[in-house]
Amino acid sequence: MKSIYKYVLQPADETVLTLRGDVLSAGVQDEDIMVWAVYDDSAEERQVRVNVMGTGHPFVSAPESSFVGTVFLGPMVLHVFATAADPA
Repeated sequence: MKSIYKYVLQPADETVLTLRGDVLSAGVQDEDIMVWAVYDDSAEERQVRVNVMGTGHPFVSAPESSFVGTVFLGPMVLHVFATAADPA
């Protein structure tokens, strides 16, 4: 069965999420940065690295990074990217 789950992120940080589907979108809810992702209970778990970067801040992204979305949090404009995490 598939559902959509949400995950809270911190601004200007990297978060590694354990997911069973793709990251769909990013947004703000109750002043928290969130991403929404598919949860497919028939899929295998995988680690996804989610980065949040402010406009004008330098960043290094992996070539396989996917842009998830731009969020507005008060005066901050933040951009969210997702990349498959390196195996542990």
